[in-house]
Amino acid sequence: MDHLCRTKAPFGDGIWDRIDAAAVAAARDRLTARRYLDVEGPYGAGLTSIEVGNDEYCRQPADDEAGAVIGHAISVPMIRRRFRLSVRRIAAYLDNGMPLNLAPVEEAAEAVAAREEEIVYLGQSDFGLAGLLNAAGRQTIEAGDWSDVDQVLNDVLLGVTRLDDAGFRGPYALVLTPALYNGLFRRYPGSDMLQLEHLRRLCTKGIFKASIEGGILVDPRVGSLVVGQDLRAGYGGQDGIHYQLFVSESIVLRLEDAAAVCTIAQNACLRIHVRAGRSFRRRNSTPSGLTERNQSRAHASRGQRRSLVVRDIGNIRERRVIVGPRFGLRRAGMYYALDLGRAHLPIKAAKGSVKVERIPLQVLQFGVDPGA
Repeated sequence: MDHLCRTKAPFGDGIWDRIDAAAVAAARDRLTARRYLDVEGPYGAGLTSIEVGNDEYCRQPADDEAGAVIGHAISVPMIRRRFRLSVRRIAAYLDNGMPLNLAPVEEAAEAVAAREEEIVYLGQSDFGLAGLLNAAGRQTIEAGDWSDVDQVLNDVLLGVTRLDDAGFRGPYALVLTPALYNGLFRRYPGSDMLQLEHLRRLCTKGIFKASIEGGILVDPRVGSLVVGQDLRAGYGGQDGIHYQLFVSESIVLRLEDAAAVCTIAQNACLRIHVRAGRSFRRRNSTPSGLTERNQSRAHASRGQRRSLVVRDIGNIRERRVIVGPRFGLRRAGMYYALDLGRAHLPIKAAKGSVKVERIPLQVLQFGVDPGA
């Protein structure tokens, strides 16, 4: 069955081979879970669901009745992204040996790979699919301040110990958000050893950078990836100007034991500097919201603006943001509270500044004052 309709395309296998090679190469750079989890298949495009877990009674039968046994199954998503290639460019390549631009293929394959990663790590709750980061029964720890070189190792060791205590002896893989991963390219004081090299001795299945929040330690016995149709390109038609093509695959995460995962919850550090005075009252005339440098700004009671310096946990950079009345500081007993609309964050007063131990990175989403 030619479900990809490749035989209907007005070009031959040579072009398809180049398209497939470009797609696989582009996707490989984005995929992380396939590097440390077992991969089963491909079983073909007809694989639409797989059974998971054990068969169980619908209810425990009485002594005088028959029991009904049922299995559990999950769907196998099909991931698909369309793209176009110029009819004239392909003709120029075939007839005149001109270079063939396959950037649209690569972009489509990268989009499919990104969606695969999202399904593996976050699942798809609407269809009953759990991900590594949110599976029920997983281990979890809270990360400290990873700007401290020793804290990085302490947190990873804590996660490994949690998995070890649960009976998962490794080997382990460590997956981190880009900020945390990039922060590992630091040397220990008085040494030429990078943190990344040190942690690789503990996480022998590899350390990977992925588009997730925080981090995750994984013992491969958590489950496997089941592939129906592996990544391939197909033909959809043409309009005389472009060939309408697509890249598709079908894949799902089969979770065997969520306890083989330990998530590392990421927090950010926030410092609040007050330019003048210790009063945190705001002017009623100041427009709300976090704004750009040349837009409306919040002011302290003496007319000076107040700003936030946000430092991510990887200590990669600091950003100064402006706080408007909607997100202003208010006094709450011995604490000040920064109301971001989504959460009230306790802030304990200190000399000349206010420091926060744990604040979600969503703080960064409210805006940046680049010139401060």
